[in-house]
Amino acid sequence: MPTPRRVAKAEAALGFRLPEDLRASLLRHDGTETVLVQPGQAAVQSDASGW
Repeated sequence: MPTPRRVAKAEAALGFRLPEDLRASLLRHDGTETVLVQPGQAAVQSDASGW
């Protein structure tokens, strides 16, 4: 899960600050992945733990 410190480290590595709306979105992200699929396919959702 992104934290303010991790976002700051990424910005330092990139050499510039991210736009505020992107920073806010990253900090709200809970670490889950959602995969959108076509009708008839199984949907898969996982989190950072791999479950």
